[in-house]
Parts: sequence; C-alpha cells; structure tokens
Amino acid sequence: MKSQKIFAFGDSIIKGIISEYDNGRLKYKISDNNAVDICSRKFGIEAYNLGKFGCTITTGEKIIDKHIQKISENDIVLLEFGGNDCDKIWTEIADTPKAEHIARTPLSEFSETYLRVIRKLKATGAKIIMLTMPPIDAKAYFRHFTNGMNDTQVANINGWLYDSIEVIGLWHEMYNQEIIKIACSENVELINIYKPFIDQRDYRPLFCSDGIHPNQRGQEIIAEHIYRIAKNYIPMDNESTRHSISNSKGAKFCATIVGALFVAFLLLSNILPISAQTYKKVQYGDFESWTVRDIEESLVIGGNTKRIYAIGPRDTIRENKALNIKSIWGSSNTYAKVAGISKTSNTVYPEKRGNGYCAKLTTEYAECKVIGIINIKVLATGTIYWGKAHEPVTGTDNPYSKMRWGVPFTNKPKALILDYKSAMPHKGTITTCKTLSSSVRPGNDEHEIVFILQNRWEDEKGNVYAKRVGTAIYHISNPTSDWVNGFRIPVIYGDARKSPNYKPYMNLGPKKDNLYTINSKGKNVEIQEVGWGDEDTPVTHAIMLISVSCQEAFSGTIGNTLWVDNIKLEY
Repeated sequence: MKSQKIFAFGDSIIKGIISEYDNGRLKYKISDNNAVDICSRKFGIEAYNLGKFGCTITTGEKIIDKHIQKISENDIVLLEFGGNDCDKIWTEIADTPKAEHIARTPLSEFSETYLRVIRKLKATGAKIIMLTMPPIDAKAYFRHFTNGMNDTQVANINGWLYDSIEVIGLWHEMYNQEIIKIACSENVELINIYKPFIDQRDYRPLFCSDGIHPNQRGQEIIAEHIYRIAKNYIPMDNESTRHSISNSKGAKFCATIVGALFVAFLLLSNILPISAQTYKKVQYGDFESWTVRDIEESLVIGGNTKRIYAIGPRDTIRENKALNIKSIWGSSNTYAKVAGISKTSNTVYPEKRGNGYCAKLTTEYAECKVIGIINIKVLATGTIYWGKAHEPVTGTDNPYSKMRWGVPFTNKPKALILDYKSAMPHKGTITTCKTLSSSVRPGNDEHEIVFILQNRWEDEKGNVYAKRVGTAIYHISNPTSDWVNGFRIPVIYGDARKSPNYKPYMNLGPKKDNLYTINSKGKNVEIQEVGWGDEDTPVTHAIMLISVSCQEAFSGTIGNTLWVDNIKLEY
C-alpha cells in the first residue's frame, strides 16, 4: 500500500495565506503554521497543499486534473472553494455601476463544476472532505477592495450595493448553502468552518485586516476542525493520532459532528452543527393553514363581497365581525368601518409554493370612493406580526395603536430561521399616500424582519414598560432571483449596540411608530421600551414582525413584494 498523503485543493484560505503590513504596505504570505501544515505534522504524514491565491472552482478543476494521477485510495483530499467564485469584479462595478455584474463563477456553473470535480476524485477511491467557507468581515473587506479608488468609484460601488455593505456576506452564505447541497447529494464528508467563527462574540479579531483571510489564530481554528474529522481516516498505529492537536496558546478542540446525518440536517439549518441546535416550529409558520373571511362592503362603495385572509386554522367566516381565532398571528389584512362604511384591506395572501403554500406580502393602493362624500386613497403595505388587530378598524390615524403587539413568551432561542424571496421592480422612489395627500421622494425601501424579546412590567397607573433582552432584526435591501432557504437571523442578547453586527435599525423601538398593548385595566397603552436588559434578564414577551416595508405607515415602494415561508426558532 502506498504511504498515506493529504492533498488540499482550493483558494487562499486552504493555502494558508495571511496578510501583514510591511512599511505601510499590505503584503500576503503563506503562514508557516497554516491549517494543512498543522494537520500534516500531527498526523505524521506528508501533505501537498495545492491551494492557490484567487483560485475559483474552474481553476481548481484544472489543478486537480493535473495532479489526480498522484492520488490513491488511501489518501485524504480536502476541498475548499467558493470565496473567489461568489465575489464580484469590483473595479468593473466602480467604473460601470449601471451595467450588469455577476459573480466570477455563477452559482449554477459553480455547482456543476464542483459536482464534476467530486465525481472525478471519487474514482480515485480517496477520502474526500469538503469545507464550507468561513464568514467574512464585510466592512473590512469593503475598505480593502476600495482602497486606492477615488470618491466617485467608491460612491458607485456603494450605490450598486444600495448602501448595504453587508449584502457581500449574503453572497458567501448563498454559496455556502450550495456547498452543503453538493455534499448532501454526493454523500461527501463536510466540515463546518463557518460556525466556530460566528460563535465568537466578535469574530473580527480572527481575520486579517482585509476581512476575508483568517489570521494565524483563524488558521489554527480551521486546523482543529479538520483534525477532528480527518483523524478518523488515519490508521491508529500512527502514534501521532493518539494526541490532540495543540499550539503555543493551548488551543482546545471545538467539536464538529459531521457525517451523512449532519449534512442532511445542515442543509436545512443554514450551516450550523446538529449538536448545537434544535428547532421549534412557529404556530402556522409554514403557512399551510389559512382562515378565509368574506366581508360585505357597504352598498355606497359597491356592496361587493371581498375576501381577505388570516393566518390561522382552516375555516371560512362569512360575517362582518371582528376576527377571533386561535392564532398567534395578526396581519395588515383587516376589516374596517369608517364613517359607517364597511371596507376591507388585503395585502397578505396565501400563494402556492411547490406542493404547499407560502405568504405573499405586497405593496399596493387601497381606495374607498363614495361620490359626493369621500374619496380616500392610501398606500398599504403587507405585514404579518405576533398579536392581533382591534377590529373593526375605525380610522387611519396612528395605525399601530390599533393593534396589540407581541405575545407572552419566556424562551431564549438562538436564532430566527425562515425562507424568503424578494421582488423590488421599482427601486429608487418611496411613495407616501395617506387619505387626501400623496408625495414621492427619492430613496430605497427595504423589507423588515423583526424578532425581539422583552421583559415587560406595568406600574400602578397602568403604564407598560419594557427592557429589550434579545434582538434579531434584519433588513432585506435587494431583490432575489429565487428563494433563500433556511435564512438565519441570530438573536443578540443584552445591549445589541455592543455587537459587531449591530445596525442602527436594531435600536430600541423596532418601528418609527410606537407599538401598543392592552394593560391589566383593559386600556390600550403604548409599550415604552426604556432600556436594554442583559443576557440573564427573564423574557416575558416576544414581538415578531415581518413587513414588505421598513417605512412609516402609508409609505413604501409600489410593486415591492416579499414572500416568506417555514418560520421557526432555533434553540
């Protein structure tokens, strides 16, 4: 039998490239203690690190073809691709921001090539181990690739990103999802090197200044995870495998459970290890069950029967009355009675998705015309939330006061998980339309996903106060070409402002409009969020809100649409 070897193929991450400043200039070099070298020494076997700076899966296939004859059935092959494939050519975007710009390797091509590479390597009989990509520090990477550009070029890139630098990280997550699918379909071992970084309270110190290359400590963390899995394929008579990996700082293992079951669950869980998570479905969060309401509108506006939808048990209600169903969900679909006129509004719809249904949230005009009496036109935005509306709605003033926000809740989940899809056909303008006034201004609307945990209390006067214990808020600023499945929004416990992932929209008060609840005296009162709790503060209530718009009431971009499905909580 030939002596066992490690072959590593991929980009600069697997190569062990790190950066450092020399006389004020950023220079790259191969770490003397990179992940592959660490494992080679601990296993006591030879390693061929054929990773390459800037390597895509297309270039990687050529390198693998060149060396595949050297690989035997008892060898271990490490594959780490995707970082360069999902990246854009930023200099081109800087100069021509209005042109179409795609990834260096489009996702479908990336998948096809990766599958072809794996099948070639399977023919050698070697043990194949795929690695996910680590996360990136999007802001640091933005500073890195715009360094040396003029103000116009930087502004062009910012505009192309719709002033949302964090979207760069979403491309990495999308390609990571594809890597997981490939590993699952080919029954290939997969090592999750994403999680040990994001498990850190602040993972930025694990990266070089460019925001994309793990530094020396980052390489050691990757080595720990490779070693943990690869040692299962090293003969036990190799004495070096009997000892755990270590370094000068006494690093310990971060356990990663990998295997066929791991990969299958990983596909559904946005790159997290099975051992660290369980999921709890949110009531009616799969949107397979809807209550249909047929409301008769007043004769003076046509007298038609209008159908609106509620997220809840399967039922049909044919009566003009307030909704009273056993469901955690409320929505912007309401029955109103204004100036004695019965009217409906519907901006949330069930829509077919595969063999089931999802929720479709729209932005559209709602009109009420009565000749000689009233002519009302407002912009309505689709929103679903935990709570209920006070029906019938009797006016358009302060609409958020007409809803009870939040539900009793005592758990502390790690993250909110959901599938989503977005359409934004008319970016660039925001319309405000309320009753008799209408205006249009420049700007870009965003979809809003809010999940916050509160500790509430009530004083003797009936005022309701809250401290924010947990924060999971995310804005979707760009449309998608297809569904983004298993999207994960981590819950930040304590003062969210101290998190490296903090955004201004995460501050106290999730909407520009105040939120309300019913106090113990039966009065509708504002929820006054007065400060931040800490990680140990008990949770009493949770607010969830998913909206097609992040603007104030009666504002948004006509045509914007958000689809959501499969909402669950990770513990």
